[in-house]
Amino acid sequence: MKKKHLYTTIIFLSFLAVGIQPTLGEILVPSETTTEVNGTTITIATYSGNTYTLIQDVTETLIVQESELILDGAGHTVTGPGPSNIGAGVDISAHNGITVRNLNITGFSIGINISGTNPGPENIKKNTVENNTISGCTTWGIRLYLANDTILRENNISNNSDTCWGILIDTSGNSNNLQLGNTLTGNTVTGNGGGIWLKNSSRFNSLEGNIVTGHAASGIYLSVQSSNNNLTNNTSSSNRDGIKLNNSSSNTLTGNTANANSIAGISLMGTNGSNLNTVTGNTTSNNVYGIQLTNSSDNILTGNTTDGNSDTGIWLDPSNNNTITENDISNNARGIYILNSDYNTIYNNNFIDNVPKQAEVSGGSGNDFDGNYWSDWDQDVATYYEFPGGEDGSPWAEEDGWLLPDTTPPEISCPGDTTIQAMAPDGVPIEDDRIQAFLAGASATDNCDLPEDIIITNNAPAIFPPGDTVVTFTAKDKSDNSSTCQSTVTVVEAAESSLRIIPSIINRDGILQKILAVIRFPAGTTEEDIDISQPLILYPADSPNGIEAINQRIVTWYICGTLRVSVFASFSKDEVTAGVPANGPAELMVIGRFESGQYFYGFDNVWIISWDW
Repeated sequence: MKKKHLYTTIIFLSFLAVGIQPTLGEILVPSETTTEVNGTTITIATYSGNTYTLIQDVTETLIVQESELILDGAGHTVTGPGPSNIGAGVDISAHNGITVRNLNITGFSIGINISGTNPGPENIKKNTVENNTISGCTTWGIRLYLANDTILRENNISNNSDTCWGILIDTSGNSNNLQLGNTLTGNTVTGNGGGIWLKNSSRFNSLEGNIVTGHAASGIYLSVQSSNNNLTNNTSSSNRDGIKLNNSSSNTLTGNTANANSIAGISLMGTNGSNLNTVTGNTTSNNVYGIQLTNSSDNILTGNTTDGNSDTGIWLDPSNNNTITENDISNNARGIYILNSDYNTIYNNNFIDNVPKQAEVSGGSGNDFDGNYWSDWDQDVATYYEFPGGEDGSPWAEEDGWLLPDTTPPEISCPGDTTIQAMAPDGVPIEDDRIQAFLAGASATDNCDLPEDIIITNNAPAIFPPGDTVVTFTAKDKSDNSSTCQSTVTVVEAAESSLRIIPSIINRDGILQKILAVIRFPAGTTEEDIDISQPLILYPADSPNGIEAINQRIVTWYICGTLRVSVFASFSKDEVTAGVPANGPAELMVIGRFESGQYFYGFDNVWIISWDW
C-alpha cells in the first residue's frame, strides 16, 4: 500500500496523544481508494460526492482526513491484526460532520475512536456512528474522548474480550454552553467486559433505548463527576450492576429496566455528600438489591417498581435526606432497609408481601415513614403500622390509597373582617389597594392537592358601597371539591364638605399659575380634627388621576362666637386644565383626610375657557 510519510507521522503522534498505538497500516479516507496486494493495485472503495464507500474487506485502520463526509462500509469488514489487537478500526480526530455506517469491525484494540471533536456554536456539525457491528476488541468498542454532539445509534457491540468496555464516553458532553451532549440510542452492547461507561462526562449526554447485557462489570456506569445526564428506557440486565452511578450527581434515570444483575439493579454511590439524582419509573427485579444507595444523599426515588430481589428492594447505607415516594416494593426478602442514615422521607409507597421484613431501620435518626400501604397491616389491631426500628403513623388501608378519588373539599381560611375609609361618596372600588390586600388574604389547603393547585374565587362587587358588604370566598381543588367562607368589609362613608374653587372661570391661556380650593367644614369641626400632613387631592372632571396640592394650610375664625375651620389649598392650573379634555363647564372634586382616618370631600363647578389676551 502507498504511504504518505507526512500523514503517517501526524497519525502516529495523534495516537500517542490519546494512548493508541498505530496499526500495521492505514487507509486515508477519502484520498485513498486503492491498495496494492502482491504488486497488484486493487480498488477497495469508491468516493462520490461526499460518500466514501468500501467495496472490499480491508485489514488496515481507516483514518478520516476531512470533515463532512460519509464513511459507508456497505456491510464490509475491517479486520485488525488479531492476537496483538493494536490500534483502531476507524479513527476520527478533530473532524466534525462525519457519518460512519454499515461497517463490521473486528480484531483491534478499539473499534471506533473519536477524539477532539468540539464543534463551536457557529459551526455545529454532528458526528454519527450508526448500524455498525464491533467484535473482537480488547479495550473499547467505541471510544469518545473530548468529543461532543456525537450520535451513536443502533450499533451492535458484542463478544469483545473481557477487558473491553462496549462504549466509553470520556470527558465528553456539553460544549460552549450549548446543549451539545452525546446521544446513544438503540445500541446493543452484550457479552463484553463492561457495557457503557461515562467517565468525567457531564451535561446533556443522553442514553435512550439501549440494550446492555451479560457483563462482569456494570451494564451502564457513570463515574468521576459525570453529572446532568439523562438515562431513559434502557435495558441493563445480567450484569454485575445494572446501572451504577459513582460520585456523579444531578442525573435523571427514567423508565429503565435493570433485572437479574448479580449485585444491584440501580446503584448510587457518592463520597462527596449530596447527589441530587432523580430515579423515576424504573423496574429493578431479581437482583440482590433492587435500588442501592451508599453514601448518597438528597436523591429522589419515585414511581419505581422493585420486585423479587433476593436481599432488599431499596437499601440505604448511610444515605441522608432522600425522598422515596410512590414506589411499588414487593416480594423482596426485605422491602426497605435504612442503615445508619438520617432524615429520609418515605411516603405513599406500596409495600407488598416482602418476607420476612417489609421494612427495617437500624441506626440513624429522623427517618419519616408516613402514608404508605402495607399488605400485612391489620387495621383492626392498631391504627399505625410497626416494623423493626420504626413505624408508619398513618398507613393507607388500600394499595395506591393516595390515588383513590378525592372527595374531601379544601379547608379554606378567610381574611378577617375589615373597615375601610371611603375616599369618594359612592364607596371604594375593587381596584383599591386596601381591597386587593383584603381579597388576597384568603388561603386554602387540601388533603391531596398542593396550595398552588387550589383555585380561590370571590364574589366581591366592583364598588364596595358605604356600609357592610359580605364577601363569599370559594376554594376548589383539582377534583372539583369546594368549600366556602365569608368575611365582611365595612366602608366608612366620606364626609361631604363645602368646596369653592377660585377662580370659577379658569383661562387655559391666562397668566394665572395656580387655582385655590377652599374647603369649609361644618360647625363643631376643630383644627385638631384635620390631618394636614395628608395633601389634598383634586380630581378634574372625570379624570381618574388626582392632582396633589402644592401647599395647604388650615384657617380658623369665629362667627357669632362659633369656631369655624377651613382648609386653603393651591393647585397647578396647568395640571388642572390638562385633566379637563374640552372647554366648558367642569366639575372638580377635592378630597382630604381627618385624623380619625375618615375622608372628606367637596364638589364645585367651574368654567374652562381659552382666551389669549
